Amino acid sequence: MSVVVYAEWVASPESDTKFKVELHKEGFSGTARKIDATGGYIDHNYQSLNPREPFRTPILKSDLTLEWMIRSDDDVDILEDVFNSNVGVYKLVKYVNDAVDWTANVAVDQLTYRRSPYPFSANVVARDMDDLDGVDYGLLVGRERIIKVIADILYLLGYDLDIRTYTRWKEGAMTDEQDFLNERYIEKSVLRTYGRGGEPDESISKYEALEMICRSFGLFLIQSENHWNIFQLTALENADDILEFIYTPDGTQIIVS
Repeated sequence: MSVVVYAEWVASPESDTKFKVELHKEGFSGTARKIDATGGYIDHNYQSLNPREPFRTPILKSDLTLEWMIRSDDDVDILEDVFNSNVGVYKLVKYVNDAVDWTANVAVDQLTYRRSPYPFSANVVARDMDDLDGVDYGLLVGRERIIKVIADILYLLGYDLDIRTYTRWKEGAMTDEQDFLNERYIEKSVLRTYGRGGEPDESISKYEALEMICRSFGLFLIQSENHWNIFQLTALENADDILEFIYTPDGTQIIVS
């Protein structure tokens, strides 16, 4: 992925926090162009959590909107290319103080602008989890490590993010330095809607499968600081005494800290 355009600014005159948002395109080989900071800003929102029913939304998905002040025909050409692109060709990448914080595929169907004399405003929206909604998980069978099943689903998004987990459950002979998500297995055949009265089982979406796993094991999933972060509710009761387990995007454990 290469940068097509970018916008950068500071949070406020009194703040040292710097923000940057880049529009990336797969295979782009041109020169990145800076958007005037007064014409580009972001609106970054996360799924709200209901404290009375926290597992109603265990996946804290998020979306980011870049408002882009369109000033030329070249800008319009990029917008039209985004609109006509396939999922995953364009991404928005957010930086905080020069470090990548968040990545997501552009939601092509959410691109909005009204053509008028220059300059005019366009909204480019990226959503980090929506692409899992329309993809069937399939009627899979077999046992697999829990973290591997989660990683396989997230990998489809194409963000190539490490996974960090914070869990407390221990079973059997497990030690404090073992993550149950890496030690315990799940039957993939449970990730479906079972048929009733002789009707065949039905496949659910990959997003629904991920939700089912989170609810089954008391997990919350959120993207932040350039990682997928998985928190177990019981681990949050004493966060200072919990280990961090880090995995590659394919679910291979690399660090315990």
